[in-house]
Formats: sequence, C-alpha cells, structure tokens
Amino acid sequence: MNIFNVGFLGSTVLPESFDLDELKAYWKFNETSGDIINQATAVGSVDSLGTGANLQVTGATYNNTNSPFNTMNFDGVNDVAKAGTSLSQFNFMHNGGKWTWCMWIEVNDITEEGNIFSNTTGSNNYGARVLNVGSSKFNFGIYDSGLWLNKNSTTYGLTNGNPFFLVFTWDKDESTKKFIYYKDGIEIESFQQSTTQGSTANANSVMGIAANGISEGFLSCNISEISLWNRILTTDEITQLYNSGSGLEL
Repeated sequence: MNIFNVGFLGSTVLPESFDLDELKAYWKFNETSGDIINQATAVGSVDSLGTGANLQVTGATYNNTNSPFNTMNFDGVNDVAKAGTSLSQFNFMHNGGKWTWCMWIEVNDITEEGNIFSNTTGSNNYGARVLNVGSSKFNFGIYDSGLWLNKNSTTYGLTNGNPFFLVFTWDKDESTKKFIYYKDGIEIESFQQSTTQGSTANANSVMGIAANGISEGFLSCNISEISLWNRILTTDEITQLYNSGSGLEL
C-alpha cells in the first residue's frame, strides 16, 4: 500500500464532498529538491497559510523510497524542516484555537527522544508540540504564559520501521476530551488541560518538523502527507483519511 504518492493498491484521492474548510497547511514531501511546498491552496483551501508555511529543509533526504511508501527521511542527528520564519502563523495552535494535525510517520527508533513537530522550546514557553519521549510514549504540550497542557501518553502503539497514520486534535471547548490522540483511525487516548489558559503571545520558535524550530530535539523518522486544520476533523473524516491503511491524498 503506497499511502503517499502512487497507490500500492491504486492511487486514491479524497471525494469531492470532503470539506477543506480551515485547511491551513498540506505538505506532501514529494519534492525532489528545494522547499516542501504548502499545497493547501493548490488542493482548494481558501484558508491556507500560503507560501509563508513552505518548509525549508536541512539535511533530510528527499523522496526516498521506504517500502511501502515514498517519503522524506530525517536522520535524527541534524535534519529538520522549518515552516518559514513567522512566529505568529501557528498561534492558533496554542492561543485558544481548535486544530487537527494529521500525518503518516514511520519512527526508525522508538527509544529515541525527539519532536514530531514543535514550535516551542518546552515548559512555560509559547507554542505546541508532540514529542516522542523515547520510552514508548508521547508527550503532548500546549503552552501559553503558563502550563496549559503537558501530558504523557500511557498508550503508544508504534513499532520500529512501520508506518502509522497519526492524528492529534485540540479543542479548548471540549469538557472532557480537549486533546485526543488517534492511531490508524482509532481514538487511542484523550486528555484534559493541566491548568487554565493564560495570556497569549507569539510562538517561541518557528514550526519545526522532526525537531523544533530552533533545531533541538531531532527525531529519526520518515514522514509524508501532513495536513493541519484550524478545526476538529470528525471521526468520519479521520476514518476517510486513513482509508483502511491505503490513505487518501488531498
């Protein structure tokens, strides 16, 4: 099953009825050089962050063939992709907005600590992140002027060298499930916030993929098909994107 570019079971795309409302970024990682383009506008979103969210790549390997998919490879040493230079364009992820982050990822060493994505340096700084803790769990962090969310997962479910479809959602208005982690279309775990939200400000760094935006916390992994939304995708939409493991391209 080629879940990224050319379908192992046949190329599969979203039905026209799929709602692209509030799609902010869509990175396919199918380029062979240069920036990883934010393709949200190209696929029909009117809410895209635009070219300011193109990813500038340091070190990673382009369009490398990793059966069963083609993806960008990060070595966990000094590879990172950074989403432009703006410290404010992803503020909706930590200043009280709602969002959904979808991605296909293959972690090469689940015992390694490193960021899946992050625009913060950590506790009590502004930004949002998902950190692979390195002990078969994630740390989920959303930070404002105080600690809003800092939780470790108790259920992990990843194995070395195997692709998984991960989805993370944050909904400030949910009474019991503000943060939810999905794997392969199934809800795995949910969390409440740690403290009440404080004041808002720009993120602590630009958004980084496979590290944070100041090149810390590198993760050895293979990544493709990231989509970021300024809304909560429904469970039906998440199921469609997973597509029984075949995946759907926007």
